[in-house]
Amino acid sequence: MNRAYQTLRSFANRGGHLVFSSMITSKILNFILSVIIVRVLAENIYGNISYALSIMQILIPVAGLGLHHALLRFGAIENSVEAKNNLFKHLLKWGSLFSLIIMVIVYIFADLICTRLPEAKQYLQLFLPLIFTFFLAELIFSFFRIHKNNKTYSIGIIIKSVVLFAASYGATMIWGGKGYALAYSLTPLLVMLIMLFPAEKNYKLIQTPRTTIKLKPYIKYGIWVGFGSIASQLVLLLDTIMVGNIMADSYQLAIYKVATIIPVNLLFIPMVLLKTDYVYIAEKHKDRKFLINYYKKYLLIFSAIFVVIIVGWLIFGDLLISIFGSEYSSAKPLVSILLIMVGGAFLTRIPLGNMINALGKSQWNSISNLILLFVNFILNAILIPKYGLTGAAIATSISVWLSGIINIFLFNYYLKNMCEK
Repeated sequence: MNRAYQTLRSFANRGGHLVFSSMITSKILNFILSVIIVRVLAENIYGNISYALSIMQILIPVAGLGLHHALLRFGAIENSVEAKNNLFKHLLKWGSLFSLIIMVIVYIFADLICTRLPEAKQYLQLFLPLIFTFFLAELIFSFFRIHKNNKTYSIGIIIKSVVLFAASYGATMIWGGKGYALAYSLTPLLVMLIMLFPAEKNYKLIQTPRTTIKLKPYIKYGIWVGFGSIASQLVLLLDTIMVGNIMADSYQLAIYKVATIIPVNLLFIPMVLLKTDYVYIAEKHKDRKFLINYYKKYLLIFSAIFVVIIVGWLIFGDLLISIFGSEYSSAKPLVSILLIMVGGAFLTRIPLGNMINALGKSQWNSISNLILLFVNFILNAILIPKYGLTGAAIATSISVWLSGIINIFLFNYYLKNMCEK
């Protein structure tokens, strides 16, 4: 217990309590917004929006060719404020260009992407700006993280959450599903513009001269992390997409999407710690003892948290599902299965995946995620036709646990190579 206490105290000293507060605020607002959207929109409209947004969530990790990931990794190990600022300005320029190119490509293939659910195309097109705006917001957030300014980073998360909630709620009430999609897409742009003010005030960002850098290593790293993130997102979203394509029923898709809301939103809990400590892990990527102790302390804390979540679900499960409306009561057993997935994500997949990226081995993550994506696809293709929505939930849970097991082997391999060197 003393070890856990020391870990939490160190976490707070690094500003982790600020990150936690901002992310819990974000998740609460997002959850409330999800409930409102589910209850306001007709099931078929919500199903089509869910399909379109699932496609976008797969694509946005490679927004800007993943250069926001590169800023977080390489900016963390830069020694001077000027070097960090210079890197930000270069990656902003090139990442914005790459994002616009990706938007055009997705627009061209929108009909093909939405072949099975053609009504989802209009929502996919409204979500398109998210590829560009997401990159901008994540880049400015990474900027504050590499400067270890968790306070401003946390404020930015809260601003984004509040603006997204207000804009999406208002737009949905006025224009329905189309208004929601547009507000969701444009909010990150406003956040980026707001966050430029503290960036300039505290670090003279705009005034920093832009000196030449070699872009290739940043693109290489960003692409690897981006594709790894796509594969990682697909493990969580492929079930939704395949339910839409195999069952071709927007109502069933809406039920499954509701079932994923609680489990997926729980994944922010370990991400709070990893987001806070990413820069510190990157700095200590050659310290074997630190890495081992960090993961041991992590397991101690999050094993307990997962037990609390399971007990909470057993007690309050019916109440939580009722929030979405009686028409979604059949989602409860699906949530129970998906909570098995949450255990795998909490204990292995999320911590080790983020640590492997921080250690500079993003290609390992990408390859393991691609393997698991293939496994997940096969499992969904077999289980959905046979067991319907239950099959999709089982496939996702198995895939996440397998991914975590692979990450354990990769982490041990990294540690073993450190000893041999």
